[in-house]
Amino acid sequence: MTEVVLIITITIQIPEPPIPPAPAGAKRPEPVFTKEQPPVCRCKVRYGTKAA
Repeated sequence: MTEVVLIITITIQIPEPPIPPAPAGAKRPEPVFTKEQPPVCRCKVRYGTKAA
């Protein structure tokens, strides 16, 4: 009997709602994603000791 370990990790980051258009004289909003934040979708699947 072989023991099989299946680990599925799914990380999904939901972006903020869209910002309504600003007046012509206003500055552009800062980007929602920065370098410190993880990717939008990061999926890791491990099957036993081997990475799928």
